[in-house]
Amino acid sequence: MVSVMIAHKIQRNTFTAIGTAIVSLLGCILLGVVPGTPKLVDLYLSWAMIGTGSLALTLVTNNVSGYTKKVFYNAVLIVGQTFGNFIGPLLMVEHQAPTYSGGIIAFCLANAVIVVLLFVLYIMMKRENKRRLATPPSAKTDIYLDLTDKQDKNFIYKL
Repeated sequence: MVSVMIAHKIQRNTFTAIGTAIVSLLGCILLGVVPGTPKLVDLYLSWAMIGTGSLALTLVTNNVSGYTKKVFYNAVLIVGQTFGNFIGPLLMVEHQAPTYSGGIIAFCLANAVIVVLLFVLYIMMKRENKRRLATPPSAKTDIYLDLTDKQDKNFIYKL
């Protein structure tokens, strides 16, 4: 809830999602390197990924146009999250207990990949916005045509 409120206030969904993914990555790294079992703060920091998931859904909702394309992207996002939630517990193998280093490393790598992909997405959307604002189309888009964001030259991505 906090990440969505911050993103709304600063109007930067992508950077807020990157920030929450970095906080989660920090929590995962601390879970892996801090010795002993009292790691509650580290665990709470790793839960920041929930904010990243919410903001990723917001990015899809705001930046994809066209009914079929939007449904497809939402389905891919849900399938990806389900796949990750299925694979994650399988990485916590019993012979690595109590540190579960393999699972923690996988969680860190997943967070790092998410940060990189969100940054690449931001760059792509910003570049396309700059190109579209430099040469605006002459006519408004008819909403009943159900154009995708790529087809609709009036569509501006929300960063």
